[in-house]
Amino acid sequence: MPEVYPDLIMDVVTRAILPIVTLFVLWLGVRISSRALTRSVTPQVECFLRPRPASQEFEMVIANYGLGSAYNVSLNLVVDEDNFTANNVLLEWRKTEVPFSIIEPGGSVTTFFGMAHQLMGDEHYLKPFKAEIEYQWQPLWRMRRRDEKRSYTLDVRPFKGLLYRSEKDELAKVLKPGLQKIAEAIKARPRPPLPRDRRSDDRKTLERMESLMPGLFAEMRDDLMSFPLKREFILQGKGWSYNAGRKLPLAYHYECHENLADKVGLLVNEGLITDITYNNTDRYVMSEPLAEYLLNTQLDKQEGTDKNN
Repeated sequence: MPEVYPDLIMDVVTRAILPIVTLFVLWLGVRISSRALTRSVTPQVECFLRPRPASQEFEMVIANYGLGSAYNVSLNLVVDEDNFTANNVLLEWRKTEVPFSIIEPGGSVTTFFGMAHQLMGDEHYLKPFKAEIEYQWQPLWRMRRRDEKRSYTLDVRPFKGLLYRSEKDELAKVLKPGLQKIAEAIKARPRPPLPRDRRSDDRKTLERMESLMPGLFAEMRDDLMSFPLKREFILQGKGWSYNAGRKLPLAYHYECHENLADKVGLLVNEGLITDITYNNTDRYVMSEPLAEYLLNTQLDKQEGTDKNN
């Protein structure tokens, strides 16, 4: 006689238990997916105090560690005003008049709070106080944003021992005994003269410079004869535009003088001109000894020409 029990068991499993298991698996999958989607749009807003790296300063931070954005974030501090004043808290506002429009995931808002040695004094500490944060976030299943409110207790006491608290004017007290020695060392070792400090304005040096760059000296001499009061000049290429306003400097072109920048640099080293460049255009000013030399030698040449005639 054939066995019927296995068929009955399979029939019960197929018709009753399997649909229940299937529905449970589907429900569990939907629930897990729903939670994952909810987390993807949910912000995690935190408010805390922290010392700034390598400093004695405290700052207040409102940070978003969630995966969704926090909108219209506002802060309200519930504090003992007298205690805040006594501990020299530098955060002036206690409540945001205009909410921060958005703090994106991983973003934060930071503001200066106070100095460690004033907040954690030996006589008294800044008392713990509350920070109330209100913000909005956008669920997937709603058209309107959802309001959230969180409250945090902020306390500086856990940082005691982690921060070095320097005394007032401690650095000045340490440096003051050595200031006299530093001053004496500076006097004993004057800075050696640099090339730009030279003032080689003797006739022999000027004549040597002219022998190295006769064309440039000749053009400078002609310019001073036409404009005896001008001293400033620029270096530029032909066709370049230069807006100097009302003060028009003299100009010397790279195309007219070979190695013009090197020649001018040599005059700078000798102290005959000074580099006064302040933008993208090379700008210089002639020294009075150089201008006097150029004008006097031109007059000497003219007098010599008149005598020969």
